[in-house]
Amino acid sequence: MSDQPQRARLSRLDPINWPPGTGIVLFIGWLAYAVVSTMWLHPLLWTVLPIGLTLYLFAERYPWRVILTLVLPPALLTAASQIVASSSDAPTVVAFAIYLTACGYFSFIVCVPDRDRWIARLPGWFLGERFCARLAWVHFEESLVAANAMVRQVDGTDDQNVRRATMNRLAMEARRESRRGKAWQEAWLALAAWLDGVGELAGIQPSTAQVRHVHDLLGALDGAHMQAIERTVVLDPG
Repeated sequence: MSDQPQRARLSRLDPINWPPGTGIVLFIGWLAYAVVSTMWLHPLLWTVLPIGLTLYLFAERYPWRVILTLVLPPALLTAASQIVASSSDAPTVVAFAIYLTACGYFSFIVCVPDRDRWIARLPGWFLGERFCARLAWVHFEESLVAANAMVRQVDGTDDQNVRRATMNRLAMEARRESRRGKAWQEAWLALAAWLDGVGELAGIQPSTAQVRHVHDLLGALDGAHMQAIERTVVLDPG
């Protein structure tokens, strides 16, 4: 598999996506907000988690429908904690527990490693074609790396049945992903076809025709990959 000159662009948090000095400006702005808000503690408690999560998800290039959906729980929880805290009948520990729940949710959304995989399972009409294509680009490259790692071991001495089963699993996953979005459909199908072709060669002495066929499948995969990247760049130029 030839190296591709472009790589999936998902996060605005990557330093290469920021103009010089942007990080310092954002830090000073957030620090000023925090200092001013501490003069009125309640506004700080109401807003710091929802605003922080909104900025983070925006920087991670999520569409606004997803951002609002993910920010709604901490917004409701922080509001509930302040309402409970203002009530004379409710103990302070209850309000504190509600606020800690909001903090836990905030930390989970920010730190969970497979967040994009979970969000990618949401309906395509909700995510939008542009965001689906962006996620598919990242997922496709991850699958391509895994497939290449497995293909390099085809001629090894380990159990070929295990290797063939792994390639079959990757091919099935590629076909499943091909049903999720138009921009990367052909690339996923080309990946599945290539994996099927390579899997048939595991543990045998391939003929010239079989090797040529797999090489043709690889060429088709390269072409479909580049076409999918071009379509994604058109959909998501930012």
